[in-house]
Amino acid sequence: SDPKFSMKPSEIVNYDLRDYQINLIQDIYQQWKEGNTRVLAQLPTGAGKTICFAAIAREFACRSEKVIILAHREELVLQAADKLRKITEQDVGIIKAKYRPNYSLSVQVASVQSLVRRASVIEKVGLVIIDEAHHSTAKTYRQILERYPDAYQLGVTATPIRLDGVGFRDLFDELVCGLTIKELIKQKYLSRFRLYADPNPMSTKGVRMAQGDYSVKGLEKANNILHLSGQLIESYLEYAQGKRCLVFAININHSQMIAARYKEVGIPAFHLDGKTPDQERREAIEKFRKGEFLVLTNCQLFDEGLDIPGLEAVQIAKPTKSLTKWLQMVGRVLRPSEGKQCAVILDHTKNWAIHGLPNRERIWTLDGVEEKEKVQSSRKKNGEVVEEEILIAESETVLAEIDESIDEGQKIELNNSDETEKYWSKIYENLLYEQRANEYNKGWVYYRLKELNPPLFIWQAYGRLRGYHTKWATYRFQEQSSQSSPSSQPQLEFSPSELAKIFDIILSEFSPFTRVLMRSHTKLLTFNDDTAIIGARNSTILSLIRNKKAEIESVFKSVFNNEIKVHFTVEDSVLDE
Repeated sequence: SDPKFSMKPSEIVNYDLRDYQINLIQDIYQQWKEGNTRVLAQLPTGAGKTICFAAIAREFACRSEKVIILAHREELVLQAADKLRKITEQDVGIIKAKYRPNYSLSVQVASVQSLVRRASVIEKVGLVIIDEAHHSTAKTYRQILERYPDAYQLGVTATPIRLDGVGFRDLFDELVCGLTIKELIKQKYLSRFRLYADPNPMSTKGVRMAQGDYSVKGLEKANNILHLSGQLIESYLEYAQGKRCLVFAININHSQMIAARYKEVGIPAFHLDGKTPDQERREAIEKFRKGEFLVLTNCQLFDEGLDIPGLEAVQIAKPTKSLTKWLQMVGRVLRPSEGKQCAVILDHTKNWAIHGLPNRERIWTLDGVEEKEKVQSSRKKNGEVVEEEILIAESETVLAEIDESIDEGQKIELNNSDETEKYWSKIYENLLYEQRANEYNKGWVYYRLKELNPPLFIWQAYGRLRGYHTKWATYRFQEQSSQSSPSSQPQLEFSPSELAKIFDIILSEFSPFTRVLMRSHTKLLTFNDDTAIIGARNSTILSLIRNKKAEIESVFKSVFNNEIKVHFTVEDSVLDE
């Protein structure tokens, strides 16, 4: 056996490696000792892959063996070089356009696009490291690796699969894996998170596939990106206000539009893409790190490589069929930092329902990925077992909270604190499960609800499930109240939480900016058959919404099919019209 792989990394690396990082390095050494020279290592985003391969590079460099680290983008090249300088305690060469090379240095970080055009600049290499190795199927990588047939190879990635889910058995001899996301969160090496799923996610209906993922043009055509930009601002204000947020958009136009809309409502934002000049990009990222602006929108730029531990939220407005892309995007926000109690993930797509929560247990292999915990399944009449569609549109808020402690097939909590609402939510969810498990028609749930006489928000949830007009739920609730008190006309008396839900229905009919204004600064205080009272936070807001009185009353009439007089108040004092 080669004696250089018998030493413990903790004995030779002057750096504070964690136990799981040391174990991963030792597993890599063991595979090399056994003759498997091409090793692929998996470790979740934020768990320290760069530190691990830097520690290994240091050992080779100490033995005067050349090391090349391959990366496909400038951010990855520069981050790897910076980390390697700290750990190897020596200068590191950069092989990339616009950077002066020094080929005599033992450790070189190379842009794949640059090195493939510079044949024989480094002739003898002991180790080739491939950062973000899920890109290594490209022809350029193969051409470089073929130059160094005697070198050890180490690929590192958080997601060892191709876009289509196929593994890398054709490129690597063995795969070694570190701790899972769930284990890293439990040990506090990654941040806890809250995921909020949009009840009206971006559409992928009819969108064709291109290179293993949704066509960008198809996604733009299938979605009203102008309207969506307003929805993103609304959810940010609701769940991540004041937090640094990274937004993933479907294309440059979409990303620019989102940044512009954030600026319009007074939230500092900046757009970056692959065409942004290098200096401008670096300056923008540094300002974002410092919190000089809160929202950074991007298109196909930061799926990988952005290392900002202080990042507090990500907003996903980019549907993808790729598990790799999904985990890379949400992984950006899972790095822990001081004062960061919980990461926020705002998913405006079906990605979480398709691919599972970030902390879902997955078994990585060279043949692909296996799910450790199966989701619930249902059987079609022909006996075929199919995965259940995840129902995420039952929240009464803008987005439905999906806690990190649950996974597909488990309970999706409605954002309620009231025990009565939790009770009814559980009853409703049990009815939905029974309907799906027994393959009953959806109408079966309606008749069961009529027997149970549920509160208004349950009728609203069922109405959205069936795609009914928003006023349908109120009609059903009125009908229920009338039957329970046949001697009198039903008078609608709502709890504060039910008033909030009714207000959500009203707000959904307004333009995005009016909706943001009223959601953040007003609330519905009273509502009955012919009168509604809306409270404003202060007199300035009151003046703004009073100018919209005709519009507000028109929306009430449209939703409830009845003339409803709207009054306004500040601090419970109804102002005369």
